[in-house]
Amino acid sequence: LSWREASREGFMAMLLDLAAQLSVTGGIYVAGALLGMGAMYQISALQAAFPQYGLQWILGLTYVLRIQGTQFVGAGMYENFSILFRFILVYATILVVVAAATVVPFRDVLSFKQARQACEYASEPSCLTIYGSVFGGGTSQGGTLQGSAMLYFVPAMAARCFYQLFKAGLYACLDWSFMARIAVGSFVLVFVPAICVATLWAKTATAIFIAMYLPLLALAFAFMLRTRRNIARMLEGKPGPWQLRLKTAAEQT
Repeated sequence: LSWREASREGFMAMLLDLAAQLSVTGGIYVAGALLGMGAMYQISALQAAFPQYGLQWILGLTYVLRIQGTQFVGAGMYENFSILFRFILVYATILVVVAAATVVPFRDVLSFKQARQACEYASEPSCLTIYGSVFGGGTSQGGTLQGSAMLYFVPAMAARCFYQLFKAGLYACLDWSFMARIAVGSFVLVFVPAICVATLWAKTATAIFIAMYLPLLALAFAFMLRTRRNIARMLEGKPGPWQLRLKTAAEQT
């Protein structure tokens, strides 16, 4: 692997993560700038809950897929890679279903638990506006954390979980160029219109939260189709980015 090729693939991986993370980070700052601290607090509380209700397990599975899956692909053991990926996919799906079953019925309790520090705002008259923008009440007209915002917690977490999983699958396939192109396209064609609608029309923290994770949902779907195609081509003995990379490495040695 030459320095030029390593730099190119590293840049593609960086571009993927940058485009995916920019929508999330940008949404937080847009919420704070346009809707105030209460909206930013709602979104931050939801994001802080992701690792507690399933995301951390998915991240562990992605490391297994990147390490063991890449070894299977490099050794030409495509059937083993297919079995490993399907097993992890089923396991991840079960985790998301269990997370939904444990979160949705108790979303009010969980939302208050996540934002219990915000209750301190109710103790100061000057901070009641912030408290109202998080939990509602008073003159607040926006969505609340325990109301509309928490309804989209599980769909957003599922989008992020499956995005991480299918990204790991494409990492094992060495499909850098495809991931980078789709990530940039998702940011431009999905996030930008969605955040414009959220800020110019809906003007709620929930709308911004949805706009933040729509690109990850689109990426998860696109990566799912690409991973399925790659595995099918592997099993059929057809060429792909994984084969081209291994062939180049073999020629250099």
